[in-house]
Amino acid sequence: MNAIFKLDGLVLETERLILRPFKQSDLDDFHEYASVEGVGEMAGWKHHETKEHTQLILDKFISNDKTFAIVLKENNKVIGSLGIKEYGMEEKLSEFFNYNGREIGYVLSKDYWGKGIMPEAVKTVIDYLFNVKNLDFLTCGYYDFNIQSKRVQEKCGFKPYRKLVIETKIGTKEQSILNLLINPKKKIEFIFSHPETLIWKEIIKYESRKLDDDTVKSLIELSKQWQEEDCSYGMIVNTKDNLRKPLYVAVENDKIIGYIFGHYYKLENKTSYIEVGSNCFMIDEIYVIPSYRSKGVGKELFKLMENEIKESCDYITLSTSTKDYKKILHFYVDELDMNFHSAFLIKDFTDSLIFDCLFTNNVLKASFIFEYASE
Repeated sequence: MNAIFKLDGLVLETERLILRPFKQSDLDDFHEYASVEGVGEMAGWKHHETKEHTQLILDKFISNDKTFAIVLKENNKVIGSLGIKEYGMEEKLSEFFNYNGREIGYVLSKDYWGKGIMPEAVKTVIDYLFNVKNLDFLTCGYYDFNIQSKRVQEKCGFKPYRKLVIETKIGTKEQSILNLLINPKKKIEFIFSHPETLIWKEIIKYESRKLDDDTVKSLIELSKQWQEEDCSYGMIVNTKDNLRKPLYVAVENDKIIGYIFGHYYKLENKTSYIEVGSNCFMIDEIYVIPSYRSKGVGKELFKLMENEIKESCDYITLSTSTKDYKKILHFYVDELDMNFHSAFLIKDFTDSLIFDCLFTNNVLKASFIFEYASE
């Protein structure tokens, strides 16, 4: 069911943004981005042709009290909106009858596309709705042509739920995807209705594990498989003593198909990025078996670990020695929003004749840093 929700003066902040209720004084900023052709059309409504039209929508935002103004801190300018609206077809979607949820919708000024602003805003709202308002689920959708919105929702953890044809406010009918995000702190298994539009595939479960004998055995076998792939330099098979908690695993049909574990530490020596005494968490290992890669499993494991440890540390760190550094950089930097910190590069001449000067390997040992902004 749709949870009751009002902003009631709520203000949320991120590193770059303030999310707050709209005010009448926002009219000029609102009209500036909403009147640009192509902005509203990406969300299914026609761009505003007059300031009077913008005023009507602004009045609705203020009276309904369910839509954040997205304010850029650096210039105190309203650059978009993020609404916590009721999800549709409430009376038909029986899977949600006993659970509380809402739908998220958003629009961003064209001047700020591609800067990571909307994922930053959406993740903050998700955190509030799940951890403060205790909602069970959220939905969010996009039209097939809106690839930017698709990527935002993927980065925020939403998964494809239903494939629909939706009539827009400008009279067109568009192929659309409705995504679903379940509160990770709750063990919810929906019994889905209307299979004719359903595309949800919940075959993988994610859970925290103790280092019991069966789990240890499975993780050691997976590390053997990792070593046999020969995709990392210096990969050593784990023993029980190498494994640590906290530990999360991805499971399909009672079989572990991926895992992540690490440890807390306090930095003793200053680096170019982190101050001495900072509280850190090192990801010792994150691994997904080859047949499940590029399906979001590693990203989901990382997010679960992040949610557990982020209140207890300033940074997540990890290092990697890989033979496919381009793919690794894409995963950690582009997919997980980590910051690239340093690299140790080698050009290996040991297997070459002196006069050929051929190198056999390019090795990248890279360090990645994920910083939590302090309040």
